Amino acid sequence: MVARGPVPDVHTYVRLKTDAGWMTVDATWPAKTEPLGMTVNSKFEPGRDMTLACSPIETFEVPEGRDPQAFKEELIERFCGSQSNDRDRFINGMGEWLSKYTS
Repeated sequence: MVARGPVPDVHTYVRLKTDAGWMTVDATWPAKTEPLGMTVNSKFEPGRDMTLACSPIETFEVPEGRDPQAFKEELIERFCGSQSNDRDRFINGMGEWLSKYTS
């Protein structure tokens, strides 16, 4: 599937307000995936941004009062559209592949 070209996705991370200021928190990949080349953030240091697991093209903030998951699903439909099934297959395949190397 990847050989056919990029698969669009909507990545989720958190902006957290701490006593040290705003920071980016991204816990996408577990520590066991680091040898596979994944971006792993193994330490939480208040006020210090974590490295994102991707390079965002655009960033959206969940509107106040909105359900975050519903908002993400709207973004997936908007940006992945007809490739949503490819996205789902890629994510499932990635999960299976990772489980072989991290279990």
